[in-house]
Amino acid sequence: MHLDNKLNWDTHISKLESKLSCYSGIFYRIREYLSTNELKMIYFSLVYSHLQYAIGTWGSATKTSLRRLNIIHNKIIKTISWSSFQCHVTPVYSQLNLLKLEDIHQLEIAKLMHNFHSNKMPNTFDRLFTAVNCIHTHETISSTSGQYTSVIQSAPNMEKDQSNSKAKEFGSK
Repeated sequence: MHLDNKLNWDTHISKLESKLSCYSGIFYRIREYLSTNELKMIYFSLVYSHLQYAIGTWGSATKTSLRRLNIIHNKIIKTISWSSFQCHVTPVYSQLNLLKLEDIHQLEIAKLMHNFHSNKMPNTFDRLFTAVNCIHTHETISSTSGQYTSVIQSAPNMEKDQSNSKAKEFGSK
């Protein structure tokens, strides 16, 4: 985790981009020798683990800051699937049953909120979150539970992918 003096995560994202760029070349060189499932296993150990680490904090950086990281991530996904580099990436993610960077971020935030609402977090987190209904008594459109529900409902169905057991565990609760 790299912090800069402006707390805008550019240093961390830049280091991550550099790491993923190296991995992109590796995937390109090994893809002809391995199956898609084997490439996905390597993806989860090399790429996904780095993207997922503390994404709850740095994943809300500006779109401009995350743009290059998204491009490199998309390139790796297209390499794994042998897709053309000009094709749209959304169907490729769906075909491989993988998450885009913003979906990984949403999933981690949803897991955090689920753990908080299920009282599975240390007590020190109690003062960090306040439910809207504790602040005032009238209903609002953007209540905490409504946002939490919409994030869970918008998360892609990941139960088909056996390599991501955490997502299955989250979906089954």
